[in-house]
Amino acid sequence: MDLPTHRTQGILTVGAWRELDSENALAFQVAVQDSVGEGDQGVVVDCKKLSYISSAGLRALLAVSRALSRRKTPLVMCELDRQVQRVFAITGFDRVIPTYHTREEAVAAIRR
Repeated sequence: MDLPTHRTQGILTVGAWRELDSENALAFQVAVQDSVGEGDQGVVVDCKKLSYISSAGLRALLAVSRALSRRKTPLVMCELDRQVQRVFAITGFDRVIPTYHTREEAVAAIRR
């Protein structure tokens, strides 16, 4: 499965798949990490299409976050639906990976 990406002025935006679970979490993790370029100032995961995330998906996001952190490249999420936002709140991931309502807000947070 291809990972939709878009790069604008040093910000990489990655579109999450419809589901992020044990079937595809590792592929997602590798695809995001492989997409990040030397000049990228930050990564936004656009969750507009994401409707389900499992613990494997959360682990993949955490691994990406840690890898980017070592490069001093922030990872943020945007456009989480209610169910995914609820999973983030229950697990505490909303305190680990910042979430924003819109892509514009997420990009602005990286640029600060």
